Amino acid sequence: MKDYMEYFGDGSVSCTDAVSRYMRHGLVRFTGLLVYLSVIALLFVAGCGRTQVLYDTDGHAIMSDGDADTADAAYSISATGKTEATDLSATEADATVGADTEQEEPVLVVHLCGAVNEPGVYELDIDSRIIDGINKAGGFSEDASRDSLNLAMELKDGSRIYVPTIEEAVAYEADSCENASDAGGKININTADADKLTTLKGVGLTRAQSIIAYRDEHGGFGSIEEIMNVSGIGKASFEKIKDEITVR
Repeated sequence: MKDYMEYFGDGSVSCTDAVSRYMRHGLVRFTGLLVYLSVIALLFVAGCGRTQVLYDTDGHAIMSDGDADTADAAYSISATGKTEATDLSATEADATVGADTEQEEPVLVVHLCGAVNEPGVYELDIDSRIIDGINKAGGFSEDASRDSLNLAMELKDGSRIYVPTIEEAVAYEADSCENASDAGGKININTADADKLTTLKGVGLTRAQSIIAYRDEHGGFGSIEEIMNVSGIGKASFEKIKDEITVR
């Protein structure tokens, strides 16, 4: 009613003029509405077309032009990069574990010779005994004197183990009896048997066997002081027996 009175008033304006005036005013409104909607559409299109920036796991920007397929592809690249980085880390971890697992255990290198079936230089586990070395060398030969060595003694890296024959062992024992003492009555620790060594102060059967095992392993004593290298014989023990022993 308000619009009607605005254009027709009190009836002084003709019907044709009123309708024309009403249509012109409506056209202006419609044009304004079109302009408004056009501006909104342009802003929407501009917003959708704005360049998007995606970042991969390393912080590098991956550009997208707004196309859904391109954006998806860029995201796929980023996701793939993350997956590949994760896989690489896992591979490196596995390689590290593998390297640790493949590290060789420490070994002993010993020379087995004498009355064994396969004399030679062998690698053995770090806690090996003389019997392990002999077995590695093919075992005793038929003429080996099996009781001449302490087979339970631990091996040392770089040692030489000589297994005597029965004939050599008999001759060695005979020579030991004849030469165990020199003219001064001292005991030759390079030739004395266990019974003779036990006559020394503080030396029992176990230490006597250790002395014999040491000299067999190292080819004899170079000096009387070297006996302190034998397990169980320290400086105090040496002071008690130094005047009773000799080497030659």
